Amino acid sequence: HAFVITKNPMIFKDPIETLQTRIEYMKSKKFDSASIVEIVTRAPRWLSLTVEELDTKLGWFQKEFQLNGQEVR
Repeated sequence: HAFVITKNPMIFKDPIETLQTRIEYMKSKKFDSASIVEIVTRAPRWLSLTVEELDTKLGWFQKEFQLNGQEVR
């Protein structure tokens, strides 16, 4: 998606392995492929977050809004 590149050109600074690790992390949290595509399309900068930052943000959403794992996804 060109939008992802336009909104997050810094994505090219990361090695492909790092991007794959971030995607694999989301899969490990039971996000399906369609959800991952939606996240990356709607919020392209999420793909630039470290796994630790992703984990922190997901945990914050879960705690702040009192969501279970399914609701976060």
